[in-house]
Amino acid sequence: MATETTLPLAEVGEERPLAHLVNYITDRHHVFARNALQRASVLADEVCALHGDSHPEVRELRDLLHELRDDLLPHMAMEETVLFPYIIAMEEAAAKRIRAAVPLFGTARNPVRALLHDHNCAGELLRLMREVSNDFATPQDVSPLCHEWYGVLAGLMDDLQFHLHLEANVLFPSVLGIEEKVL
Repeated sequence: MATETTLPLAEVGEERPLAHLVNYITDRHHVFARNALQRASVLADEVCALHGDSHPEVRELRDLLHELRDDLLPHMAMEETVLFPYIIAMEEAAAKRIRAAVPLFGTARNPVRALLHDHNCAGELLRLMREVSNDFATPQDVSPLCHEWYGVLAGLMDDLQFHLHLEANVLFPSVLGIEEKVL
């Protein structure tokens, strides 16, 4: 499961760069993460049934994956239903040079703070997954299913690292900067 790991800057455009970035994150990274998490979870259960007794690390890796999944799915839903629509509305207000409506959460700093906390938790889970899996190096005596699972996990990790970087270092600082001008 390969995914694009660079942002096609030409697609970001001049008129609504944050809206394009929000759509890019949602359409590419959120869709990829949901699909990879679902596939990896199915594979995890199958691999644990096959190799869990002889390789206890696969059970630990499965548990970390499930924790990551249980954290990320509501995180992405919150972005898509709360913060991202606000970003688009705020950007539209800025383009029209009008004041944006004050959101129920007061300021974007509140959800951004919570989302960055989630990013830190996800980063720690990814670090632990890499550690437990020996950097996703499959044991010698496992089935092709385990090799596939580790490949899905490695692809998920690569995509998530870029995805979290885009949000934390590109999108969120831009949102906070625009918000100061339109509220």
